[in-house]
Amino acid sequence: MKMTMKRPLLVLLVILILATVFGESVTIGKISITGNKELSRGEILDMLSIPLKTPVERETLDASISSLLESGYFEDVNYSYDEVKGILNIVLKEYPAVTAKFTYVGPKLLDVDTLEASGLSFKNGYPMKPYNLIYEIPRTKEKLAALFQNEGYFEPFYEIEWETIPDKSKIMNEEVNEPIEVHFIIKTYYLWDVELQGDFSEEFGMVLKDKLELKTFKSLYDKPSLMRLFIKKKDYVPKQEDIVEAVKTLYSSYLLNKEGPWDQKAVYQLMLLTLNNAFQSVKTADVPEGVEPSKIISFYLRPADYIKEPFEVNGIFVKGNENLPELSILMASNLKEGEEITNEKLALAIDSVYKLFQDNGYPFSSISAFVDTERGFLTFEIHEPKVREINVNFDGEQKTRDYLIQDRIVIEKGKTLKLDDYRNTYALLKGTNYFESVTINPVPVNKDALDVTITLKEKDRNGKFMGGGGWQNGINLNLDVGILNPFGYGQDIATKLTINVPIKGNKQEEYDVSLGATTTTTSSPTYNITLNYSLPKAGGSNWDLSTSAAFNYYGKAEVTEEATASDATTTTITSKYTEISFAFSPKYRISPTSRVGFSTGFESISKESTIATETSLDSTYSDVQTGFDGLYLSANYNFSTRDDLLRPNLGSELSANAYVRGLLGDYGQGFLGLKTEYKKFIKLGNKDQFTQPTTGPVIGIRLGTEQLFPFNNTEGVYEKYLLSPDYYIRVKTSSIFDQEYYGVTAGSLQIRFPVSNGSIPVDITAFADAVFYRSSPTLVDFIGKDNVIDLGLSLDISIPMIGVIRLGYGYNSYLYANAVEPYWGTFFFGFGPAF
Repeated sequence: MKMTMKRPLLVLLVILILATVFGESVTIGKISITGNKELSRGEILDMLSIPLKTPVERETLDASISSLLESGYFEDVNYSYDEVKGILNIVLKEYPAVTAKFTYVGPKLLDVDTLEASGLSFKNGYPMKPYNLIYEIPRTKEKLAALFQNEGYFEPFYEIEWETIPDKSKIMNEEVNEPIEVHFIIKTYYLWDVELQGDFSEEFGMVLKDKLELKTFKSLYDKPSLMRLFIKKKDYVPKQEDIVEAVKTLYSSYLLNKEGPWDQKAVYQLMLLTLNNAFQSVKTADVPEGVEPSKIISFYLRPADYIKEPFEVNGIFVKGNENLPELSILMASNLKEGEEITNEKLALAIDSVYKLFQDNGYPFSSISAFVDTERGFLTFEIHEPKVREINVNFDGEQKTRDYLIQDRIVIEKGKTLKLDDYRNTYALLKGTNYFESVTINPVPVNKDALDVTITLKEKDRNGKFMGGGGWQNGINLNLDVGILNPFGYGQDIATKLTINVPIKGNKQEEYDVSLGATTTTTSSPTYNITLNYSLPKAGGSNWDLSTSAAFNYYGKAEVTEEATASDATTTTITSKYTEISFAFSPKYRISPTSRVGFSTGFESISKESTIATETSLDSTYSDVQTGFDGLYLSANYNFSTRDDLLRPNLGSELSANAYVRGLLGDYGQGFLGLKTEYKKFIKLGNKDQFTQPTTGPVIGIRLGTEQLFPFNNTEGVYEKYLLSPDYYIRVKTSSIFDQEYYGVTAGSLQIRFPVSNGSIPVDITAFADAVFYRSSPTLVDFIGKDNVIDLGLSLDISIPMIGVIRLGYGYNSYLYANAVEPYWGTFFFGFGPAF
């Protein structure tokens, strides 16, 4: 019995001893870390996660220290605990630090920062066990390849190689004490050219090649050097989707597909075969000396089977054509009676006939060929599908009222769908700025009918909050706040505030030779606020209503110093202007693209002047009140197919305005004004069948004139309404011309090169402006003998909710003629689209 009691007591004693040994806790007041070179003290403390001044179990402490070794950063970790001082001393020995470096050989496809952030499988600049690095490099290659593949790029148009310092053998044997550098070399290749291979003639291959929309470096190499400056070279490295679309384009032609662009089921397997062969047939291109490394891709193609054997044609007929005459179709086919027709010739003929319909604005037509080989008859059957239904859908909720949409759809039911109607519908819907996106999809029902589906996505934020500043005889600040279509009725509500604060000492001096007098003008601060409200198609009618009100306050001081033989006279005129105006402007929509309207309103300008004249003998003072008032009437016409207000790609605009100011006024300065302006935007480059591309250059043309005809040449036109050529001039840092001219005529030409089409589009614009102006109220010099010309380059940045910001450099003939020092051009800054 005694022995039985002793054994449990012994076991309990052992448990208590073990609990005492292993359950001992320590309280750490401070942690000392030495030996770390690359990792910071904070990073090491985060890995340890040991709380200070709190009891910590020995087992927990050992686990925390072990975590440092398990991190892979340290070759050795030693620690000791000073129980008296409560200090935990940790001595570390780091592995060599590993630094990754990226270098492109060829065009840079992805930013190096992106490669480092998302492509590395290890931390850049951190210590690492050398042997483990050999396994991490292949993982990094896989991650880098995945990044390029996610962007659409494919091998062998990029290759990833690597090298290390020191060499690989030393790293594997861990004979390394110094930092390690891993150098990833990314070799990228341009698409030099496309080879088309198959059982067809050279002529057939050239026609096929003309249909390709792939960008080849060979075509870029053939362009002038100046054009190459504005082209992103990485666009000439193909993506997988580019190759797929190119093959689809080829098999959408009547050369390879009897159904043309309308059905690809019969050639689907051939398309897959061509694609698979293409991705496996990329080879190195032989390029001229000095050209960067490039590749060639091959497409293996088979022409469509129209006839099995050649035959002699005795008669060619056309059936089903409505919009194009039979003679034009026969001439386009390039076939003649009596000649032998092969399968290749027939395919080329059908393709040429379809191209004729495309070029004349009927790309939705389809062509079939029927052959009677016994009699030698060939019949072209034309199908020109008519619009059966037009369906409007929304991607998300609908806000915009139907009547604002239907009025802009110029596609008509029951009529052949024309390309112009398709494009104009797109431009008119997109040009409202109500919608984030506009998609128009023609869906064939059969060969003679199609439905049109229009998908719209409303803009979530359709407000305008634009502000800016500049220099125009002082600091110019402006704030433009507005909202478009907030409730779906198309309302445009805008408030504009402008403040101009002249800088002290900013004065303008003019010298009158005949009087021997110098006039110095100093402006006072200017304050302007304008309110506008417009409502298109009010109540679903064809009337657009708008109203506006404005208040403007400004002033100036003119000091004229005139010296004569007997005395000197100083005349100071201090003027303050207060302007108030109201206007109501209804417009009637003749069509979705054109409007005619009129405006009526009242304006009043009060000018209070104090005139002080001082001589050596006397001083006089007087107050004078003048101004301008009266009714305002105008008639105007506007036509527009412009597809975007800030960054147009296509369309044209025409505006004409005749107006009268000062009717029934008290100051006798009434006048007639005539203004007209025409703008045209033309997209360059390869055009999509249905919509204009968004990546090609855009040419912009503007012609405009405004002329003033006073009812009384003696009184002339009130100073505010005189014209200034500054409106048409881009190359300037401040105003060049005062408002003192009776006529301005201008012409502008620009070409815009898109640099980025992302959320913040960026363009480079080359431009030239020529402006003629006249200072006489008579019509002897209608166009104006005086002129100013500017030309240059600008960087145009389109920022959402802000608008277009223009930064540029150019030449101005007026600044050149008046320069005191050698003139090398002018940097300029501006807001909003130039036109």
